[in-house]
Amino acid sequence: MTITRRRSSQSLQQSIQTEMLGWLGAGKYAAGEYLPSTRELAKSFGTSITPVNLALNALAKEGYVSKIHGSGVRVE
Repeated sequence: MTITRRRSSQSLQQSIQTEMLGWLGAGKYAAGEYLPSTRELAKSFGTSITPVNLALNALAKEGYVSKIHGSGVRVE
């Protein structure tokens, strides 16, 4: 996975969210597939789980993914 580089005008959450949208747009994860765990994502981005969770929550709110408690995050 690619480490996100923050732009001065973007928060870490927004940078992670943008990167994940890029993955989805490029077909790295197809509909119905699960993303790596939050801990794995945080490690790959070199950050804590909080900005990753915030980015995933935003993507879920926009309908790109579904957060399934205890199962993970599935691409819609």
